[in-house]
Amino acid sequence: MKEFLNIFSTYSSILPIAACLFSLSKINRRLYIIILYCFISFLTDLSFKYMHLKGSPHLQFYILSSFTIIEYCVFSFFIFRTLLNTFLKYLVVFISILYLIFSIIYFVQNRSYVFDSLPASIESLILIVFCLLYFFEQISIPTTSFLYSNSTFWVIIGILFYLSGTLFLFLYAASLPTNEAFHHWYINNVFNILNKIFFAIALILNKIEVPDKIPVNRQSYI
Repeated sequence: MKEFLNIFSTYSSILPIAACLFSLSKINRRLYIIILYCFISFLTDLSFKYMHLKGSPHLQFYILSSFTIIEYCVFSFFIFRTLLNTFLKYLVVFISILYLIFSIIYFVQNRSYVFDSLPASIESLILIVFCLLYFFEQISIPTTSFLYSNSTFWVIIGILFYLSGTLFLFLYAASLPTNEAFHHWYINNVFNILNKIFFAIALILNKIEVPDKIPVNRQSYI
C-alpha cells in the first residue's frame, strides 16, 4: 500500500498539468504559477525516485531545501495576488522577506545535511496563516457567487490541506532516524496526492469557465 502511495504521489503532479493542457489558451494567468509548481514538484519527485538520493545526503538536502524555498515563493505569491486588502498584501510581503532571509541563511550555514525540518515547518505555519487570511477576507466581502465555484478556492484548499497534513511530520522528521522518517513518509504522499487533486479541480473549473467571484463591494471590512 505504501509503495502504491509513493508511486501515485510521484506522478500525481501530472493530474493538474494534464488538466490545463486541454485548454491552455483559456487558463487564467494567475494559475500559470501553479502549473509551474506542479512541473517542478514532478521533477523533484522523479529525482528522489530514480536518482537513489537516500545514499547521497548532501544532494538530498540541497534538493529539498531548494524545493522548500521555491514552494514557499510560489504559494505566497499566489496568495498575494489573490488578496484584495492592501494591508494584508504588505503583511505577506514583509513576512515573506523575513522567511526567505532566514531560509537562505539556514541553507548556507547548515552542515548536518539532514532534512530541512525547521524551514519546512515554519513555511507550513506561515502559509496556513496566509490561507486563513484569504478565507477571512472572502467571508468579509459580499459576493454574487459561491466561494467553491472559484478556481482560487480550490488552490487555497489544496495548499491548506497539504501544509496542515504534513506540518507535524516535518516538525519531527529531523529528530527521527533516517529509516524511521522514510517509514512515515507515506503521510506526505497522501497529502501531496490530495494537493494535486485540488489543483486539478481548480484548473478544470477554470477550463469550463466557471466565473470567478464577482464582489458586490470590493472593499474589505478588515
